[in-house]
Amino acid sequence: MRHRNLTMIMKYKIFNIFFFLAILLGFSCRQQNDYFQIEVLDSVTKRGIPIAKISNINGITYYSDSYGNIAYHEQEAMGRDLYFLVSAEGYKIPKDDTGRQSVVLTPNKGKKAIIFMERIQPAERLYRMTGMGIYRDTELLGLKVPSFATYWDRGQVLGQDSNLGSIYKNKIFFIWGDTFLPTSYHGNFSVAGGTIPLPSESGIDPDVGFEIDYFVDQNNHTKKMIHLVGPGYIWFDWIMVVKDQKNQEVLAAKYARVNALFGNYERGIAVFNDQKEEFEKRTEISEWLTAPHLTQHPLLTKSGNDSYFYLTSQFNFSRVQPSLTHIEDPNQYEYFTCLVPGSHWAERKLERKNGQLVYGWKQNTDAIDEQKQKILIEEGLMKPEEGWLQLMDVATGQPITSFRGSVFWNEFRQKWILISGAQTIWYSEADTPLGPWHYAVKVADHHNYFYNPHQHPYLDKENGRFIYFEGTYTKFIGPDPQVPRYDYNQVMYRLDLSDDRLRLPAPIYELDGALKMGHELLPEDWESISRVAFYALAPEQAAPDQIKIFDPKTGLAVFAGETPYESLISAYEGSWEIQIDYVSFENFFQVVISSDQGKIEVNAKKLKFEISKERLVGDSIYFSLRHEGVKFHLQGKVIAGEIMGTWRQEGFDLGGKWSGDQLNNYGWWPKYNGRLIKLYEASNVKTGDKMYQTEADEVIQGWKRSKAPICLVWKNPFEYLIADPQARPMATIN
Repeated sequence: MRHRNLTMIMKYKIFNIFFFLAILLGFSCRQQNDYFQIEVLDSVTKRGIPIAKISNINGITYYSDSYGNIAYHEQEAMGRDLYFLVSAEGYKIPKDDTGRQSVVLTPNKGKKAIIFMERIQPAERLYRMTGMGIYRDTELLGLKVPSFATYWDRGQVLGQDSNLGSIYKNKIFFIWGDTFLPTSYHGNFSVAGGTIPLPSESGIDPDVGFEIDYFVDQNNHTKKMIHLVGPGYIWFDWIMVVKDQKNQEVLAAKYARVNALFGNYERGIAVFNDQKEEFEKRTEISEWLTAPHLTQHPLLTKSGNDSYFYLTSQFNFSRVQPSLTHIEDPNQYEYFTCLVPGSHWAERKLERKNGQLVYGWKQNTDAIDEQKQKILIEEGLMKPEEGWLQLMDVATGQPITSFRGSVFWNEFRQKWILISGAQTIWYSEADTPLGPWHYAVKVADHHNYFYNPHQHPYLDKENGRFIYFEGTYTKFIGPDPQVPRYDYNQVMYRLDLSDDRLRLPAPIYELDGALKMGHELLPEDWESISRVAFYALAPEQAAPDQIKIFDPKTGLAVFAGETPYESLISAYEGSWEIQIDYVSFENFFQVVISSDQGKIEVNAKKLKFEISKERLVGDSIYFSLRHEGVKFHLQGKVIAGEIMGTWRQEGFDLGGKWSGDQLNNYGWWPKYNGRLIKLYEASNVKTGDKMYQTEADEVIQGWKRSKAPICLVWKNPFEYLIADPQARPMATIN
C-alpha cells in the first residue's frame, strides 16, 4: 500500500512539474510571439548593425541590439502598414520622395522583416562590449545569443568609460575609467578591471565578442581597483608590463586622482598585487601634478640595443625603458621635441642648428604635440612646413586634429598604423613610429560622441588584415538624444585593411638618384635619404585608371600616380540626390551629371524640374533650376563625394543652402583633394639616363623634361624628414 501511495505521489509530482513547465513554455512562446522582429543588416557582410534607429512619425523609437535585432511591440500598430524612419551612423538606405531614409513595414506578431543598409564608412560596427542588455532584443525574440551574453550579473555594469589593455600573465588585462553601477549615481570611480583569455589559446572570436571576467567586490559589482586617500576621481593614464628589481614582470599603472575640473590632487605609479587583485600605490610623483591626465596605449619597441615603451596619444610623444625603476623616475623619460634640451614649453626656446629646427628625444624637456606646434606657427616661431605633424584628410586635403588614440605595428600593411579621433575616427599609417605622418582617411563617424579609440593588436586576425578598435559611445556633445543602454559604454569596430578606401599616398624617398618607398628601404638606406620627393601610391594599390611608374634601371614598378586631367568634370559625373533647404516646394530630387565634348550637363530625373545654363567654373558648378514657374540659381562645390552650395531665387532677396549626395557611384576622392602636382620624366641629353621630377623641381642643366606630365602625385608638405627608422616592434619585454 505504501509503495502504491509513493508511486501515486511521484506521478503527481512529475505531472505538476511538466504542467508547470508547459505553462512556462507557453508563456515564453506567447511572450516571444508578441513581438515583430526587425533585423537591420549590413548589406555586404549580412551581419547585424548595432545602434540602428527606427522611428514612427509619432516619435516611437527603437534601437537595434548588438545582433541588429529590434523587438517591435506596439499593440495598436500590428497588422497595419507603417512608415518608419531609419538611420544608423555610418550606414544608409535609399531615400524616399521627401528625401528621408525610410521603409514601410507591416508589423505582425511572430513575423520578421529585414532592412539591409549600405555601409558608407570603412569601419564595421560589431557590438557593444559593456553594459546590460547587449543582446536584449534578440533574447526577447527567443533567438539564440552568445553564451556569455547572460553573464551581466558579474560586474553589474550599466556604463563604462575608456579602455586600457595589456597582455599580463597570459591574459588580456583590461582597465576602464568611471563605471556606473545599479545602486547609486556614484558608481565605481576608482577604475574597474577585468580579463579575457588570449584568442590564440581560447578560441574567442573578436568578430562575435567575449565574456569579460570582471574583478568584483562582495556585492558582485566591479571592485575599485585602487584605493587612495582623499577626494576625487581616480583614472589611469596607462598600464604596462615592466621588470622589477628582481627581474620579475609586474603590471604597473600611471594614476591620477583628479577633481571635477580635471585638476590633479595626486599623481604617481601603482603596481598590481596578484593576490589582492588590485593596484597598490607605489610612488607619488609631484613633478607630474602640472600635467593633465592623458589616456595612453603604450607601444613596445626596440631601438638599437634598448627597449622602450612609446607613449603616443595626441602625438604627445614620450618614451621610457620598461623597468619599474625607470617608469617611476621622471628624469628617465625622453620626449620628442624641438625645444632646447632642459627647457619647458612656457620658455618657447626652439633648438636650431644652421637655421634648421633640431628634433629629437630629449630628457627633462616638454614634448611638442599638435596643439603646441599650432601655437608656435601662430606666434611666428615656426614655419608651417617645419612642423613634424602635418595630418591631413586625404579626401579633402584639409588639415585635421588627431585627438587621442593609439599607434601599433601592423604586419599586413607593413606599417605603423594610427587610430585616433573624437566623434570622427581616423586611420593613418607611417614607415616609422615618428612618421612621416601625413595623410589620414575617415573610417567612422558619429552623431553622438565617440572618444578614446583603442586598437587591440592582440585581437588582430589574418596577420593583421582585420584590426579591432573600441571607444566610448556617449551623448556628451552632439545633436542626437541619449541612446538607451549604449550610452556611456564601449562599442567595438572592425576594420579590413585590404579595403580600397584605405589606400593612402605614401612618401617616396630620394636617395642616390633613386626613388624608393618605405618598405624597400634597408636600415642603412635611411642615412642616404636626401629628401621626400613627393607622395604616391604603392604600385600594388593602383586602380585600373591610375598609372604605374617604373624604375628606369630595373624596370620594376616603384609607385603609382593619378591620370592627369585638365578639368574637374569627372569629379561631378554620376547620379546625385539633391536636397534644397527650402520647404515651400518639393525640395528633393535626383539629377544625373555628365559631360559632352568637355561641357557639363545636368539633367533632372523629374520632369517638373527644368535645368539650364549648366557650367563649370574652376572647381565649382553653376546651373539654373525652374520649378513650378519659379526660377532659382544654384552654385556648389564637390568635396569628398558631397556637393555643398548656395541658391538664390530670381527676382527676390531669398536664398539658402543646398547639398548633393553621390548615389552609388563613388569616386576615389584623393584624386581631387587639391594637393596634387604634375610629375615629369627627365632625360639626360648626353647619356640618355632618365629620372622623375615634379613641376616644383628645378630643371637640372643637361637634362630635358618631357612636354606632358606622365602622372599626378601628391605634394610633400614637410621641410624635414622626421623618422625613427631604428624602432622595431616587440611583442613582449622578454
